[in-house]
Amino acid sequence: MATDEDLIKLIKEGSKDEKDRAFAVLYDKYKNFVYDFGRTMGIPRDLCSDFLQNVFLRVFEKIYKFKDDKEFFPWLFSLVRNECINFIKKNKKRIRSYSQHEEFESISKKPEDEDAILIEEIRKFLNQLPYEEKEAIFLRYYQDFDAKEIAKILNVSERKVYILIERGIEKIRKHLGLT
Repeated sequence: MATDEDLIKLIKEGSKDEKDRAFAVLYDKYKNFVYDFGRTMGIPRDLCSDFLQNVFLRVFEKIYKFKDDKEFFPWLFSLVRNECINFIKKNKKRIRSYSQHEEFESISKKPEDEDAILIEEIRKFLNQLPYEEKEAIFLRYYQDFDAKEIAKILNVSERKVYILIERGIEKIRKHLGLT
């Protein structure tokens, strides 16, 4: 399997077919990450395909400016984060409308599984956390990065990562009545 660096090199220097294939591989590799990040940050399911499209259009436009001596994932994460903030600002009314619809659907379905109910409650509450806490929790528990990797991605100290995660978890516990 080609590394991110190999794919980027093909995108920048390869033939049209090589560029298309390399970009498709990059898309397949990161589409779930982008989708999950959008959902965690509060983008409704129905709008995530638009968000995904926006992100990869931006990646396509900016990949030629990517510096080869840098790591790809932190660059991608920064781009995804910025695109997410812009998407949420630009689509505030649509997001509010979809969120109310999703809330009604989840109430009317009444899932039987207690774990599913708890997971849904946590997901909803995550949207109320400050952005940095949400990102740190997403990278740690949804993407399984360790504190050192998260610090590099978020461009903060490892100590700050631990603080962000601890604060977020404490707020979740308090919200669920577990403290």
